[in-house]
Order: sequence, then C-alpha cells, then structure tokens
Amino acid sequence: MQRIQRIFNHDKFAYYLKRIKTLEKGRPFCLHPLEHSIDVARIAYILWLEQSLKEGGFSVSTNSTMDLTVDSEQALDAMKCYIYAAALLHDIGRYRQYLYGEEHAEVSANLAQEILVDTGFAEEEQAVILDAIRYHNAETSEYLLTRILQKADKLSRKCFQCTEQERCYKLSKMETRHGLIY
Repeated sequence: MQRIQRIFNHDKFAYYLKRIKTLEKGRPFCLHPLEHSIDVARIAYILWLEQSLKEGGFSVSTNSTMDLTVDSEQALDAMKCYIYAAALLHDIGRYRQYLYGEEHAEVSANLAQEILVDTGFAEEEQAVILDAIRYHNAETSEYLLTRILQKADKLSRKCFQCTEQERCYKLSKMETRHGLIY
C-alpha cells in the first residue's frame, strides 16, 4: 500500500480534492470528499473478495490486457492496490464537471494518469486502473474492476439518511435508499 500512500501525499491529488470541496460548498446532494473515495475503496475491496470467494478462488480478469491470478499474498496485495487507486482517483475530475460541464469520469482518468506515473504504477497497471475510472459511470462493463467500482460508488451513499430524497433523481435506482448494505 506504499503507492496508495503516495497518492494520498501527491500534491495534485490534494489540489483536486480541495477544488471539489470548494465547489461543492452549499451543495445539498451527494458530495465527493476524501471520505467518499475511501468508502468506495473499502466497499470495492469487499465486493472483489466476495466475488472471488463465490467463484471459488481469486482468479480475476481485470481487463482485456491483463489477467491477474491471485495465488499469493503479493498478487492479493496488487489487486487491493489497483482497487484502492481506482477508487481514490475516480472522482478527481468532478471540479471540471462543475466548472466546464465536462464528463467527470473521462476527466478523472486523464488527471489520474499523471498521479499514477508519479506514484510508481507501471503502464500495464495504469491501463487497468484508468479503464476502471474512465468507465465507472458507464451502463455496463465487461471488466470486473470497472463493475466493482461502479457498484461500490453507489453502495457508498447513505441515501436512507439523506435530507434531499424528494429532490434526488437517482434515489429510485439506489440500493441504499432503504438502509445500509456495506
């Protein structure tokens, strides 16, 4: 998790989070602070572990270019690192969505690449993580890491406690509208 700590310490990561916090000041709907990204990371890791156990082992295809078969602690840690990196970086482009109307998933992937390079991720690892970030708002995905990130992002929300339920256009689609799941 050293590379994850490097993400936390990266100047641009801190800058993007600060911009988002400033732009979300007074926003009544779902916010995107660091705590949200950490919740997404933890839930995504749980989802991956559950999925792997249901399939009878820890063999997963993360995307079309890289297969990761988990048969060692090192490989398990690698997948955990990919999940946490994708989750931490998945919303960093939100500030550009607020300012310029750009699609935050695509912007987040573009901004995340520099951070991933600076924090020691190899090109193949970057591809896996960036695909998950880029497509985390897509309707569906064939890639496990993307699907897990999509689901964890939604499950991280405490919709059942939200004071804006009547105005929320997403509420009917949110599994957490009736209570906490993870």
